[in-house]
Amino acid sequence: MLDNRAERIKQYKSYYDRGTKSLIPLSQNDPVRMKQNKIWVKSRILRPAQEKRSYWVQTENGGVYRRNRQHLMKIPSRGNDADRINNSPGLDWDSFNFAPTGNTTPATEPNVARSPRPPPAHRVTSSGRVVRSPIRFASEYNY
Repeated sequence: MLDNRAERIKQYKSYYDRGTKSLIPLSQNDPVRMKQNKIWVKSRILRPAQEKRSYWVQTENGGVYRRNRQHLMKIPSRGNDADRINNSPGLDWDSFNFAPTGNTTPATEPNVARSPRPPPAHRVTSSGRVVRSPIRFASEYNY
């Protein structure tokens, strides 16, 4: 009986954890955004708390809070874009020739006079609400 119960609990846990993801741990002085009253506030990590997945966080105005990892969002560091491109695996950027060739001409579109499209006629209910057709009937309106 206990073995069956343990298997059921294990199965419950697997279904419960199915839609979750592991959050990466944060380091000291990492820039983060902290959720405070439904607003994400700029902060930084002071140190990890003794509890699992909790951190001591200091906001820009000097307030110190203890927050769980789910209420902290790490701000990505802005590195040099050229470094990220050059460090891309599998690409040999030195083999590309980015210099313009002499026989290229700028592409120009012919000037086509476009007449303004009249707005589609909408039906209006007796209360004044505009009735719009679903998007699947957009071909009737030449979108």
